[in-house]
Amino acid sequence: MKYRADTVTIEGQTKWAVFSGKKYFVHTVTDSKAEAEQQAIVRSALWHQRQIDELSDKFGVVDGSELREWMC
Repeated sequence: MKYRADTVTIEGQTKWAVFSGKKYFVHTVTDSKAEAEQQAIVRSALWHQRQIDELSDKFGVVDGSELREWMC
């Protein structure tokens, strides 16, 4: 996955957040591991979809279909 859920310590309290590398998205901080994991999955899926869209736009039709169609 592009993003992952991990712990972060804020003011002495352990919280969960969505990370990209060593940095985390401040607005994803939560007390819930499950919520952070779900947010990471959604963010990763959206990132991958953007990558597919960019490649599909760049290469157009290959073997009679766009890359978007191959993924369906």
